[in-house]
Amino acid sequence: MIVWPSMPAIISPSPRRSCADGVNLAILGIAGYDPYIRAHATPEQAWAMAEHCRADFLLPIHHSTFRLSYEPMEEPVQRMLEVAGNDADRVAVREVGGQWAL
Repeated sequence: MIVWPSMPAIISPSPRRSCADGVNLAILGIAGYDPYIRAHATPEQAWAMAEHCRADFLLPIHHSTFRLSYEPMEEPVQRMLEVAGNDADRVAVREVGGQWAL
């Protein structure tokens, strides 16, 4: 199963509203949060949402292509890899134009 919310801001995890088992890939935006935090998730929030869904992999989108807001262009991917830590191999694609197979 692939989970792809169109414009996710952070959601409050709730046991009653958890994703189903079997989420292979969560596709989440990780940029545009400064100053648009009410409409765009930070990399840390995107990682938390993927964890909440128990996604095997996270495909970060909406980063590094053009300036969306005030954060530095390279910051979202750097922060994503930091929060992923030892699970950084679960970040499906890290650069624009990269390829990955499920």
